[in-house]
Amino acid sequence: MGDKTANVTGETGFPSLKPSLVIKVNVGDANPIGEVSNGSNHYHFAANSGTIKSIPGSGLDLDFQIVFGGDWLYFDADKGRARVNVRGIAKSVVRLMPAERDNTDLSPGTQRVCRSLSRTLALS
Repeated sequence: MGDKTANVTGETGFPSLKPSLVIKVNVGDANPIGEVSNGSNHYHFAANSGTIKSIPGSGLDLDFQIVFGGDWLYFDADKGRARVNVRGIAKSVVRLMPAERDNTDLSPGTQRVCRSLSRTLALS
């Protein structure tokens, strides 16, 4: 497989994507919610287990266990499009950014996510 970066534009000189996380969620059966006032149909799927783990070499060291979650699927009234809304709670077995490590190799966005996760986990 080699390098796992993907240049979405197919052009050179543009930023490329590099995977950071693998998210595996065990999704249950569909629970139809029904049609709402705008004519769209909603479905709920329980997602009460799974994992969120960082990919080695991504600059992150994350290991979460999903303990509760849900996936809401919304179909437009014309049935031409669907939207997914996934939410969940995960508990961590996390080692976020060790103090002895220089994190300047992480993008500013990744650093913000890690700081946010650190604050969130400190509250739990």
